[in-house]
Amino acid sequence: MRGRRRTMELNRSVASARVAFLRVAAIVSSTTGVPVAEILERQRCGRPNRRRDSPVSFARLAATYLTVTACNIRQASLARMLGRHRRRILFDVRFIEDARERFDIDQLFERMEAML
Repeated sequence: MRGRRRTMELNRSVASARVAFLRVAAIVSSTTGVPVAEILERQRCGRPNRRRDSPVSFARLAATYLTVTACNIRQASLARMLGRHRRRILFDVRFIEDARERFDIDQLFERMEAML
């Protein structure tokens, strides 16, 4: 019975991560102009997109960061929902935290956080 309860808890956490990510993706889409479908689209190759300057990549990173920080979703649950390794989520969140040192990016994230 314990295994079943754990599975149900994992499914619940992944479902809540999905709902939060979709809500955040809609806000990021309206702010950056990148369609939600492109934010949700899985990257084609197994390796993450190394081009951090593309608008689609930035929108994905922003959605990941806001889901973890503003919606309080665990990184492991989000990683499971996105089909990525949880370390990749950690690196994405750290990248945005470093990028927020720039004033314009910090203002952009403050606006998106206010929409949540």
